[in-house]
Amino acid sequence: MKSIPVCVAAIVAFVLSLSGVGCGSQPPNADSASRSKGNLSQEKEPSPLPSSNTAQSTLPKAPPDPHQAKRRQVMKKVLASVDAVLKRTDDVEARRVGELLHRGYILSAPLIYEGQLAASPTTVRGDRLENEPWVLLVPVLKEDPEPWRKVYGTHRSVASYIPEVNAIGLGDPDQFSLLWLGVLALHEGLHWARFTAFGPPPPDSELDHFLEEVEAYSMEMRVLDDVGGQPYQKLVARVRDQLAPGIILERNARGSITIRATGTQQGYDRDLGSIFGPPKSETERLMRATVLTIQAVFAVIDQRNLPLEESHTLKAHYLSAVDPER
Repeated sequence: MKSIPVCVAAIVAFVLSLSGVGCGSQPPNADSASRSKGNLSQEKEPSPLPSSNTAQSTLPKAPPDPHQAKRRQVMKKVLASVDAVLKRTDDVEARRVGELLHRGYILSAPLIYEGQLAASPTTVRGDRLENEPWVLLVPVLKEDPEPWRKVYGTHRSVASYIPEVNAIGLGDPDQFSLLWLGVLALHEGLHWARFTAFGPPPPDSELDHFLEEVEAYSMEMRVLDDVGGQPYQKLVARVRDQLAPGIILERNARGSITIRATGTQQGYDRDLGSIFGPPKSETERLMRATVLTIQAVFAVIDQRNLPLEESHTLKAHYLSAVDPER
């Protein structure tokens, strides 16, 4: 969604200006009362909250969302998938992201305002603690307008964090098995958490963007190692050894090392199916193969024992090279 202009407003109750998005700011329409910690699967539905006079004076009031029940079901499936993954991993970063997602979500509907992305928050939200970050969860349906609908049903954009709106767009959850849906949700959740709770500001450059992807994929791979266990770890090692001869690290005239991948990978759909069960769609099959390849290439780079910063930069260059939007 790189080329799509993004609105910094969430319509109806609150204007989401960039200066207002932060780990200590109040969520749209949020009351000022502190909230106690709740169960990770708990869904809170507080009474209607007061609206912002400023927002109403500058933005039109959004119509009621006729698809809120559908969006709620999508949100429940996604949060349940996160729970399913967290039961099978001890990864500290993933568990923290899952906790923050459960407490900080605000169910929202996608809107287009003056040609830009916007979202309308509802009163369906998590049991957020004071000073914890919040995020708009925006389930995108096939009935929704473009360009939001790019999130729905596509291979690379089945979930997407949009920092300018502080929202995670969610595509069709029925395309994915429970565990892979949860892994994808945690991947996007880490982008959100790093930008709002325990990380740097949103990336300023293309390299920064892909360095953030390296962080998210690294967490995703640790989780997959836990979920898939030894059979998956052995599969990654096989693919790594297959691809390694075709991965060439070269030092350019400025002294920086660049990566060139010339090898090809045979299909491992049957192996992945035996570990995780059959994919629910062609979209999931492609995603599994993509992640496996990326993990194998990262493993080849790790074998070179380079300094951490150089290793991360190489991985970022690789992700940039295989990005289908380039």
